[in-house]
Amino acid sequence: MISTRRLAHATARSAWLALIAPAAVLAQDIGPALDPGVMVGWAGGEAARYDNERRSGAAADAARRTLDARALAPHLLSATPVGAKSLASLTYRPSAAVRRQNFAHFVRASREVDPTGAASLERFLGTNDVMGLADQWMKPYGMATNNVADAVSVYLTSAWLATRGSAEDPEPALMRGVRDQIAAAVGATPAIAEASDAQKQELAEAMIVQAILVSQYVEAAQGDPALMRQVQDAAATGAKASFDIDLRTLDLSPRGLRAQ
Repeated sequence: MISTRRLAHATARSAWLALIAPAAVLAQDIGPALDPGVMVGWAGGEAARYDNERRSGAAADAARRTLDARALAPHLLSATPVGAKSLASLTYRPSAAVRRQNFAHFVRASREVDPTGAASLERFLGTNDVMGLADQWMKPYGMATNNVADAVSVYLTSAWLATRGSAEDPEPALMRGVRDQIAAAVGATPAIAEASDAQKQELAEAMIVQAILVSQYVEAAQGDPALMRQVQDAAATGAKASFDIDLRTLDLSPRGLRAQ
């Protein structure tokens, strides 16, 4: 999981831990907080609007298409490995302007379900190089934040571990298995593979932020069985709502997330 154990940076650590406080105080609100769909809405949101300002005609129409992570569901368990051409479609060119708009959008959406948590999230996103820290954590796995499949893999792996109450980092072979599985699913899903850079960036950044939240809620719940059960349920519910998969029925293996 994206955790303070691997992101051992003193300044960042205090900010990461600031996100934990709402978990203990607002346990009843954990569900919405750990649902990626609540935070981003899968609509391209601010990112697509920014992208559209720079486009016209058919290109603009393509940029407006909704990104819905549930589109991956039919391919998650059956897609074949992707080729070089498909691999190229997984990455995007990050934009600082799009990132600012994405983060502002995430905070606004979070504020509707958890004002206190949204305030902590806003402070964290505004005072730390979140994606840079995530890149540091992902680098040993051969992954990067500007790859939408890598970002989705980090979220789903973190959520799977959360359903088991684990705050440990996954083994490299397991993370690579999920990465390959998600890359294949993205390659088989034109709505995501052919999305604009801005849309991919929004999805990837939402996944990274959600992975952070999931990990920190799990760490906050260590030693509190009642809170941990709520976190486990919320992680499973969030993944189900956003990807239409039941993580509790899947095993984490070198082949990815597979039916038990």
